[in-house]
Amino acid sequence: MAVHISAQGQAGVDGAVRADGGGGVAAVRLGQNTSFYTISVFCLSYATTTLGMRNWVTLTALLVGSAAAAIASPFWGALADRHGYTGIMTGSLVASALLAFPLFMAFDSKSALLIVVTTTVMIAGVNASNDAIQPGYFTAMFGTRIRYSGVSIGREGGTIIGGGLAPLIATALFARAGHWWPVAGWIVLTSVAGIVGARLARPIPAAREVPVGVAPTTAVR
Repeated sequence: MAVHISAQGQAGVDGAVRADGGGGVAAVRLGQNTSFYTISVFCLSYATTTLGMRNWVTLTALLVGSAAAAIASPFWGALADRHGYTGIMTGSLVASALLAFPLFMAFDSKSALLIVVTTTVMIAGVNASNDAIQPGYFTAMFGTRIRYSGVSIGREGGTIIGGGLAPLIATALFARAGHWWPVAGWIVLTSVAGIVGARLARPIPAAREVPVGVAPTTAVR
């Protein structure tokens, strides 16, 4: 069935998608990356330098969590295909916020088993459920005419703060407060930002998409 959209209307669709989709992608990446890089970088240093734990505990936790994430990622992708991307994305960010404080409590316990289990849950259960579905979720927010730019700008914009700067921000917060609670609070705050981004930026309907090579007055559904 043909759906007729004027060139002006298509420009409006693309403009709305650029604003909502790009901001949503950046917010989601901010929430997910802050959690992951705080765990994989800052928490390793916190456990060894502040708590005086052996390196093998944190390295084992990271390796087990990463291996479990590689196994779990196809499951999360299949689950999102069946039940929808937005719900899985939102759920992972809610879990990230809820588990931020228990994560550090587990590290403070100095129990190797508890640290490995908690880290694995955070990486394979929380972060992998978000990361595994991002390719399909993010690309669905943009029309084919702006998809590459939209995903790239939004994704890397959130990654700069949530990824590259997350360990530095966590270290600064810890140094200032002398305790991990501001770091956990930062994870909660960025996770909430990601939830807002996931709820505001929704995939565009297929009927509104104008395929490349098709005149902007006609889209094929």
